[in-house]
Amino acid sequence: MARRKQTPKKKHGRPTRLTDEVERKVCEAVLLGCTYDIAASYAGIGQRTLFKWLASGRDGNSKRHRDFYAAVKNAESM
Repeated sequence: MARRKQTPKKKHGRPTRLTDEVERKVCEAVLLGCTYDIAASYAGIGQRTLFKWLASGRDGNSKRHRDFYAAVKNAESM
């Protein structure tokens, strides 16, 4: 009996708004000394969303959020 070809699994749910462009804008604003509120606004996201992403990265929930957290903290330290 022939085996069926497996199709790639589709991801469910809404796509994340955490893109490279959003990360770049948040880091750019933080690097300039802006508050998180201003950085979030500049990147086109809400402050609550920014804090959720940072908490998720700090807790290590996903690689994308860990990388984002590291980038923002690196921008803060410069």
